Amino acid sequence: MKRLLVILAHPDDESFPIGGTLARYAAEGVAVTLVCATKGEAGIPGLSAAATAVRREQELQAAAQVLGVSDLRFLGYRDGHVAEVDADTAVTQLVGLLREIQPQAVITFGPDGISGHPDHLAVHRLVTAAFDRAGIDSRLYYIAPSAATYQGCGVIPAAEEAGGPVAAIDVGPYLITKVRAVQCHASQNPPFPGDPEEEASRLVCHEYFTLARPRLADVTLTGLFDDQEIF
Repeated sequence: MKRLLVILAHPDDESFPIGGTLARYAAEGVAVTLVCATKGEAGIPGLSAAATAVRREQELQAAAQVLGVSDLRFLGYRDGHVAEVDADTAVTQLVGLLREIQPQAVITFGPDGISGHPDHLAVHRLVTAAFDRAGIDSRLYYIAPSAATYQGCGVIPAAEEAGGPVAAIDVGPYLITKVRAVQCHASQNPPFPGDPEEEASRLVCHEYFTLARPRLADVTLTGLFDDQEIF
């Protein structure tokens, strides 16, 4: 069985940018493990951290079920403070996770963190270091640079823009699922509040990922697990 490991920072990071990809691979029989660094406990103004954590964990559990995630885990870091964790301890924890799951593909944030959020940037650094240390036979993908997430259907960002070969994942059949997962995160005022079918019709039909490891130049990626070399 193919295994996909996704390591992100907060509840909702999985649904908004890459929910279609997770839904697609789960539907195709891939075992999807989602690891969330925090419980998003700083994410609801006016609500205590403890109460926020409970609510956002429940929202993430609901979204994960919608997407077909088979394994949901939390690292236990504090929302807004991931950059303050001891790097060696965190990397060791992540190395253990990588070696346990033995995924053929790993997804995390790229150097831009999508939005530049400090937690996103910290997760990028920690996961990349752990991947390099783990020594597993796998691929590491970064969620493509922010500008790429606004590309239209079938418009693949150039490798120069993305920082490496790009996997363009066709998620057209899974956009309704993506919208439903996003709507599970009600506390975050999701931007798709209406009927899922209507909301899905306004979304682009591809999600993009940059291949960070192994470092390949002349390759066309047809998916996260398969590629076709250019000779």
